Amino acid sequence: MKKSLVFVSVFAFVLVLMIQSVFAISSDLRDVYRPGETIIAELQGNFLSPIEKENVEFYRGHVLVPFEYDLVKLGDKYFLWAIAQENENNYTLRIKDISTTVNGKTQKVTFEQNFSV
Repeated sequence: MKKSLVFVSVFAFVLVLMIQSVFAISSDLRDVYRPGETIIAELQGNFLSPIEKENVEFYRGHVLVPFEYDLVKLGDKYFLWAIAQENENNYTLRIKDISTTVNGKTQKVTFEQNFSV
């Protein structure tokens, strides 16, 4: 009886850890792009409300820079495409106000990922 209770407890703990990792926001944005290259990235995560194109921003350092881009939802997946700047530099993709689950609670988060051209 004790062994089965321990097994169930360990199984439940592992299951909770696995479920929480699903709720993280991530993308398959590469680290480096060539100038003028088309960037295509899939966004993965537990999105509780639609992500708006207006919430997507690109930065060079702390300066907002213009990118030609769009955000498209296909089924339950989001895809971002953009044209990489001609200026070689380090950039940050920032998506604001994503409604998701963090530690079991609904929150609005900002996703950021760096890349270089």
